[in-house]
Amino acid sequence: MSNLSVGMIVEWISEQEDSTPLVERILWVNPTATDLVSIQLDEPLALPVWKRLADIEEALANGSAIIRVADPYAHRLHPPESFLLKHRQRRDAAWKVIEDMVSRVPDIYDETIRGGLVADAANQHSVHKMTVYKYLRRFWWGGMVKNALLPSYERSGGLGKEKSANSASKRGRPTKATVLRDAPPGINVDDSIRRIFSVAFRLYVDTNKAPTLKRAYSLMLSNYFNVGFEVKGGVRVPVLPPSHQLPTLEQFRYWYKKQQDIEASFTKREGARRFALKRRPVLGSSTKMAFGPGSIYQIDATIADVYEL
Repeated sequence: MSNLSVGMIVEWISEQEDSTPLVERILWVNPTATDLVSIQLDEPLALPVWKRLADIEEALANGSAIIRVADPYAHRLHPPESFLLKHRQRRDAAWKVIEDMVSRVPDIYDETIRGGLVADAANQHSVHKMTVYKYLRRFWWGGMVKNALLPSYERSGGLGKEKSANSASKRGRPTKATVLRDAPPGINVDDSIRRIFSVAFRLYVDTNKAPTLKRAYSLMLSNYFNVGFEVKGGVRVPVLPPSHQLPTLEQFRYWYKKQQDIEASFTKREGARRFALKRRPVLGSSTKMAFGPGSIYQIDATIADVYEL
């Protein structure tokens, strides 16, 4: 049985640092678990597309895709009451336009049927067809809930947790912040987060640029745990959830030591020659090889800077 389900967010991993990641939400999985429908997030003209479920599962298995644990639209599930009161009328008006359409699953995901449904809704509610499509995208992007039709407001986060389904408490040693400031205990590292760790190890640690684990951890949070972006001083800056809803550097370091082949990692970062020169294990010594005085001799041969004219 597939582990993919409606509402999950899949991010496709690119080996190029400057490329824009493709992030999509699963909208529907057919009962036979052979196909699914997804939509690319934050693409202005995105529409649902059909994909083979096996292709996505293979990508998740080989590390070319991950399941995002931070949902950039999670903040709309429970908006502040003051905000909801102010914008409820706009939300309800948009919902009235698409309510009947979005219940027609999977017909609404069929482009040969969807066009007619959109045209009918536009005529019935006296709105432009592009307005109908805008409401549909916001509904699909936001997790297919009514509140997804609310306007954007200040982001707040919500992340996954746990290793096993019945794990209710935080495992491992409490952090200093937890002990000193009575802060929330943090999250557990489950399979989804471990897969993200593995991708970060491959992209940010096992490279010839050799960044520190701390730098790799920072890049991972910015790229795979953000809940959106905001512009500060003309620069697009990732917005992160509160620290207690993120994996810690200690967890990241622990799983690096646990999962990685350290010898292979250093070889990738520094090259086989440098690894053999500086980091290869010392398996023995000449002293241990000798069975008595004078049984072994070593000669240090150095090329002198002497040239015959």
